[in-house]
Amino acid sequence: MRVLLVEDDPRIARDVAAALAAGGYVVEQERDGEEAWFKGDTEEYDAVVLDLGLPGMDGLSVLKRWRANGRRFRQTAQVGGGRLSPARTRSGSESPTSALARLQNHLRRAAAQIFDNT
Repeated sequence: MRVLLVEDDPRIARDVAAALAAGGYVVEQERDGEEAWFKGDTEEYDAVVLDLGLPGMDGLSVLKRWRANGRRFRQTAQVGGGRLSPARTRSGSESPTSALARLQNHLRRAAAQIFDNT
């Protein structure tokens, strides 16, 4: 599963990407909302993990622009306030609930690593 991780904090991005990669995900990263919007609009991803507070363009604006352009991903998770929530799901070979639960588990592990290392 190919995932676009959009997070501007380098430490959080590194730890989340490592946790997702350990779970078998292929992770590509962006730190800026404008760059994330372009990449998500022009490349194919199965899932997006999108921080809400980004430089350039906030995460909700990125998501709204993708949707306005008809861009959909099998899984989209919004990250804000320390929570991960589904924003949009599309049916595929794996149920959206199962895929998001698996994604959430890897992100929880990454969050635990972040806070254990501080």
